Amino acid sequence: TTWRNLGTKLSHGKTVTLHNGDTFTAQQCFVKAVELDATDFKSWRNLAVALPSSTTSVIVGTVVFTKQQCLLKALEGTPTDAKAWRNLATTLSKNVSTDCVEIGGNSYNQRGCYAKVLEIDHTDAKTWRTLAARLTSATDFIAIGKKSVTKQQCYIHALENDPTYDSITWRHLGSTLTPSTTAIVSGKIFTQKDCYTTALRIDNKDAKAWGKLGKLLYSTETATVRKNTVTKQQCYIHVLELEPTCAAAWFALASTITPTATANEGSAVTVSGTTYTQQQCFTKAKEIDPTTNFSETKQ
Repeated sequence: TTWRNLGTKLSHGKTVTLHNGDTFTAQQCFVKAVELDATDFKSWRNLAVALPSSTTSVIVGTVVFTKQQCLLKALEGTPTDAKAWRNLATTLSKNVSTDCVEIGGNSYNQRGCYAKVLEIDHTDAKTWRTLAARLTSATDFIAIGKKSVTKQQCYIHALENDPTYDSITWRHLGSTLTPSTTAIVSGKIFTQKDCYTTALRIDNKDAKAWGKLGKLLYSTETATVRKNTVTKQQCYIHVLELEPTCAAAWFALASTITPTATANEGSAVTVSGTTYTQQQCFTKAKEIDPTTNFSETKQ
């Protein structure tokens, strides 16, 4: 464990020089550890984690090991090592369910590895969110232990374990809802609108959340974001001030403007200091994305 302890004290890119003048990186320390004791399973895991993303393998003794093989060695002895399972998942393809590894007579693809992480540590908010992203639809599900969870439930678990988690998680939770359904997070009921406004309370520069909120609102409906009342039109203006080349937002903004309005009639809109009529918004959308057949009708 001496070599392992030495390796864990070194941050990425740092080295240690011994009394004899030999210099070692964290990776080299962990190699030494497993060369001396092949059952030092934590060092196998640490060795895998220490490998740079540009490095595909490492030599231990005279044998070449990939990152995945190091993690498999770690899990041979410590099958409840959540960190090893999480890192093993990253060595597998997220889009190919047949890309699997065998551990203890069972086969695991990437989703299965993340499920194992959550069996071991139910409070891992980041893994809950990652697993949700791997579920392909609202009806898709995966077993965590003896319980099956859906995409929506994964996002809920992520937020219940870290309610201040980034706006993306709240936005994604909103996307699993409809205007007439709700989700319960830590005993509190959230509508789809609530999810998007919560996302924007955390990060009001989340252009996608502004876009989703704008699409959700009726033309006469409003929402409250950080104590400010916003309309459908204002949501799209926020999108374009953050992402001025979003053609879909220009088209959606046009649908909120009176067709006969001119720049002097007050019904046009101002985006980043420039005033636009409905036709000018339509024109912007077509200029940015000439291949899409935008229909000049209200959404």
